[in-house]
Amino acid sequence: MPAEHVTTIDHAMTLPNDKVDPGRVFQGTRFVFDRVAEAVWKPWRIPGFDARDTGIGEATQGIAGVQVARPLKGEPPARTSHNTDIHFTFVMEGSLTLNADGEAPYAIVAGDAFVLPPYLKVVYENCSDDCELLEITLPLSFETEIAMD
Repeated sequence: MPAEHVTTIDHAMTLPNDKVDPGRVFQGTRFVFDRVAEAVWKPWRIPGFDARDTGIGEATQGIAGVQVARPLKGEPPARTSHNTDIHFTFVMEGSLTLNADGEAPYAIVAGDAFVLPPYLKVVYENCSDDCELLEITLPLSFETEIAMD
């Protein structure tokens, strides 16, 4: 993002083919196959959630990060902000209320997406038990501040 290459279809290629090279590097990045069944969930950057890493950060050498996060039952949501340029979130499952400073609370459901600008304080409230968020950031590494006010 932004795409800087042309994507075309090869109508003559049969897949799968005999050429398998999982370590191949494409202009500094590698292919990633995220296996959900093998995922390891760890505490996320936002207290009250855990997350699994998709491997995109390592495969892109830190250019981008992709995490899947879910709320922890019984954990209060934290109000946070970040300092990254690109911060996109897609709601894969469930629902939540996005509460951002200076804005009315907004109900978000599966299939919705939102972008958070740097330094905006937000809290993900009323998360359903099945809520799963796909967070995409550029770059992988950035700072998250937990609001204490």
